[in-house]
Amino acid sequence: MTPLEGVFPALVTPLTPDGDEVDEAALRRLVDRLVDEGVDGLVPCGGTGEFAALSYAERRRIVEVVLEQAAGRVPVVPHTGAGSTAAVIALTRHAAELGCAGAMMTVPYFEPISEAEAADYYAAVAEAAQIPLIAYNHPGSTGLRQTTAFLLQLAQGIPALRYVKDSSGDLAQLRDLIAEDTTIRVFSGIDSLFGPALLLGARSAITGALNFLAPVFVRTLAAARGGDPATVARLWQAMYPAVELVESRSYNAAVKAGCAAIGHPVGSPRHPARQLSKPDSDELALRLRALQDATGITLVSP
Repeated sequence: MTPLEGVFPALVTPLTPDGDEVDEAALRRLVDRLVDEGVDGLVPCGGTGEFAALSYAERRRIVEVVLEQAAGRVPVVPHTGAGSTAAVIALTRHAAELGCAGAMMTVPYFEPISEAEAADYYAAVAEAAQIPLIAYNHPGSTGLRQTTAFLLQLAQGIPALRYVKDSSGDLAQLRDLIAEDTTIRVFSGIDSLFGPALLLGARSAITGALNFLAPVFVRTLAAARGGDPATVARLWQAMYPAVELVESRSYNAAVKAGCAAIGHPVGSPRHPARQLSKPDSDELALRLRALQDATGITLVSP
């Protein structure tokens, strides 16, 4: 199987105006736009996709729609993390049966688990699902910081665990993981660290801002692949004000506001989450216009 690499949007989940249902038509349009913009893969039902606010039936249907709409143009790697090993196995098996290229998994959350419990969890899912796995290191949500040593040990003992999405926010750990690329491949998971990650040698990312900034991410990655660190730094500095606003507000609401700002509305977050405030939405739109002007990369629909 071809290794997973490049920029993979953590897809938003478009919702109907009342928030009661997934807007499948908008989801299909989102997939088409992002593929046309040059992304390398798609990750439905992650944190940006509000997985914790979705039913398991909704999560399965979203994966089916995304895979159908992608139609083999890019790999689809759904997030299948949940609160129990049994639920994760069921979701991951569903992804494997559909023909997904892999699955990304956060560890069970709310009640923090130990490294030993996390290792048992990954091993059980790998054995049951038989699909390449991406460990999702997000200590801010799970309470477990998956260290470099722990992740390397996992990868050495679980052949299916080939990748990690690092959303620790720890640049030193990201650097250390990148240095171990032959053992476990790294996806940078923090939008604002995309440029530094590329300069450190990363060549992959899974982030939410890709939903509305894909052309900039794609161009920045191309510069890194082409050995042009000056362009990487320039584009990263240009995009930083927009991603800084997103990361300093309610993240999912800000990503959805970013989609609306470029002319691709995807609805509001599911209740009780609120929309981004109008002042913040207006400011984000201004920063996106400034980014477009500074880089010459079209983002906003006329």
